[in-house]
Amino acid sequence: ASQMQHLRNLVESRPMAERVPDQGILDDPGGHHDHVQATRGKDYIFVYSAQGKSFTVHPENITGKELVAAWYNPRNGETGESVRFARAKKMFTPPSAGYGQDWVLIIDDASKNYSYPPSSKK
Repeated sequence: ASQMQHLRNLVESRPMAERVPDQGILDDPGGHHDHVQATRGKDYIFVYSAQGKSFTVHPENITGKELVAAWYNPRNGETGESVRFARAKKMFTPPSAGYGQDWVLIIDDASKNYSYPPSSKK
């Protein structure tokens, strides 16, 4: 599957109608984050990092006392290990960085038990 297909699978794995861009989720959404874009629904956040840059998330705008985060690799559709954290600001560093090393951080309200998109790995 193509990278666009993997990203579409990810987007379709969460309620789409309520999703809005919200750069306010990020610390310093100015120049440094020209390659980092945040969108969210009521109970989830997607942060797309085009070149694997680190960023700090302020997840106050979604529901859930406890959140769960995982890295999604749009190059192969695989989702990494998930980590739980309290709903407070937290810094995230993608698994790899550099040109073409794009990653999506998925943050969910842990109580929703959302599933991750199926990967193409057999």
